[in-house]
Amino acid sequence: MRIAVVYTSTTGFTQKYAKWIAEDLDGDCLALKDMKIEDFYKYDFFVYGGSLHAVGINGLKEFKERMETLENPKWIVFAVGATPVKDDVVPLLMSENLTKEEQKRIKLFYFRGGFDYDALNFKDKMMMLLLKLKIKMKPQKDRTPDEKGMINVYDQRTDFSQKKSIDRLVAYVRSL
Repeated sequence: MRIAVVYTSTTGFTQKYAKWIAEDLDGDCLALKDMKIEDFYKYDFFVYGGSLHAVGINGLKEFKERMETLENPKWIVFAVGATPVKDDVVPLLMSENLTKEEQKRIKLFYFRGGFDYDALNFKDKMMMLLLKLKIKMKPQKDRTPDEKGMINVYDQRTDFSQKKSIDRLVAYVRSL
């Protein structure tokens, strides 16, 4: 089976996971932005990864549009975000990013990446600055654990990614 690990990465954390996955599955690691439509016909199976923006998976809409051009495409998704892995994250990401039909046949994995304010584009920097200000306006006792964590890492590059996180995804693909 020829595997393509395709990704869209904003700050490099998703790319890191994509490279690890491609290496473990002996597949090709490809940035979605660099792929032509004909490149998709070279592969039997796709692993798509994108960073999170709120609950949206970056680049997934474009990737799904390309999958529609293939006959019976087989693919799974991983998302990378700065928040810790929790039981409710995957069901939320599934419902927000995949149709009901897609949810029946596509597996989704979530990995914790990190935060790098300096690597963000101007628009994302402004959004993060507004979020930081909104959180800081809250009394400390009313801040969620995720909000407290965000304030703690905001001013420094923080990397929570771990290669062992991909083990379940790799095992799943190998079982197919």
